[in-house]
Amino acid sequence: MKKESVLSFVPLVIAAGVILHWLWSGVFLAEFNSDTADTLFWAAASRDAHAIASPTFHYNYFIPFGDRLLLRPLISACGFGVPAMRISMTIFLVVFSAAAFALFRSLRWSHKVCWTSVALILTIASATTKMREIYFGHVLYYSLGTLFLFLGVACAPDPLSEEADFRRARLPQGFLFSLCMAWAASCGKPLLLYAVVPVLGAWLFGRRGSSRPFSMKRDGSALLPGVIGAIIGFAVFAFLSRNLLPIDYGTSYEGFSPPGQWWSNLGKLPGSWTSLLRSAPREPIPVASGAGLPMAGQIGLAIVLAITPIIALFRIRLFSSRERMLVTAHWILSAEILLFWTVGTISDGSWRLCPVVLSAAAVTACLIRNALASNDIFAKKAAFWITGFVVAVCVLIQLQTAFLPENRTIWRESETLVPSLETIGVADGYCTDYWFANVVTAISGNRFRLREVEPDEKGGWRGRPYLTDDRWFEPDPERTRSVFVCYPNEEPLAPKEGLVERTECWQIDTRNDRYAKLVVLVYDGDCLAR
Repeated sequence: MKKESVLSFVPLVIAAGVILHWLWSGVFLAEFNSDTADTLFWAAASRDAHAIASPTFHYNYFIPFGDRLLLRPLISACGFGVPAMRISMTIFLVVFSAAAFALFRSLRWSHKVCWTSVALILTIASATTKMREIYFGHVLYYSLGTLFLFLGVACAPDPLSEEADFRRARLPQGFLFSLCMAWAASCGKPLLLYAVVPVLGAWLFGRRGSSRPFSMKRDGSALLPGVIGAIIGFAVFAFLSRNLLPIDYGTSYEGFSPPGQWWSNLGKLPGSWTSLLRSAPREPIPVASGAGLPMAGQIGLAIVLAITPIIALFRIRLFSSRERMLVTAHWILSAEILLFWTVGTISDGSWRLCPVVLSAAAVTACLIRNALASNDIFAKKAAFWITGFVVAVCVLIQLQTAFLPENRTIWRESETLVPSLETIGVADGYCTDYWFANVVTAISGNRFRLREVEPDEKGGWRGRPYLTDDRWFEPDPERTRSVFVCYPNEEPLAPKEGLVERTECWQIDTRNDRYAKLVVLVYDGDCLAR
């Protein structure tokens, strides 16, 4: 292998190494939260039910064939907890990197350009706390959407191939294309939005460059495997999810916001876009400072990722047919998300834009590569300066991620929640805050099962139907002691009968470093089974 090819592999090794360092260090625990643990609970519920889905578990969203395929055997081998999550996400990192590499190789780029482009994708996917959570903290439909968008473009037949090319590659490529679309569609409606529609739509748009009329024998036979696969995949999803308890989070794409909010929703877009690529300051900072300059660079990268796809759209005729598919798929995805962002109900979270950010990064790599290879002197110069800027900011992002404070004691420091429960010696109980209930259960490896509860109409408490299992709240006569964890203002509403001990502790909410004072009430027996 040539020396320059070996050196071009270095950026990918560094980008993947930084993510692995984050994943296997105390930083992962410091950023771990109840949402990150959701797929762990999904896999445990499926394993306990001895089925793909548990009929008594309240899913925030149901993905039949996501990382639970890895987590179920890992939970059996390593136990319920963070180690299983780390192993599964390490495997996902490899799969995600391979999908990005497959995308760039399908564009007929050299290996060194492909490796550098994958490094760009991994760096941007780990740029901030929210991006790391979405792509390497757990596997939800945002990360799966990006994965299948990359694989879909890579597996799809070239829209401008001659009929002979279709015939020669039809069986193996058609099977892979169909499998990719089926797997994506089996993950539910959001994957139709994030992957299936952009890929199929981009292929159809790519046929506009052909001088031949559309033919079902030629063109239909190339597209049909993907369409059939998508139909079969979504039918599988509908069948497997037919008897599940109501799901709330996954329905956020199905509603419309009041028309009076549409301009307000659109106004949130710039801030949400840039927040995915910059750290959030706790207070205003000068631009010309040690903290201000890196933030300015990250905001500049966010602007570059917003502008380069627009430039690529104007230069799309200069791209190869597969590169056109990538650019078109990005714009179909962007149009869908922008529509639901403006008139729908998804503008409440910046993370909804994550797949668009990653597809924009892939398009940016495509534009730079084409501009550097063109005969246009101005395009070459502009691409050179953009490349230098992007590389500089990516190096900055990797350094920031590599040297994040580990905060290993955030869950283990004296008088925090986990040590307090260990001192009390109670393994089961209830908590009024979701952000402490599920994460403590996961962090402790299920040694402490804290079930989230909420007030009911009778002045008591009931299980909150979100990432919980109805069986967790069944009366257990063998439970000799239990705890009720709440905030001080909620203590007057806590159960009174059987109270034997009261302690106070504090805990940092890892989402926003918010200090929280908690009260731990210890009961004789199950405090909510009376």
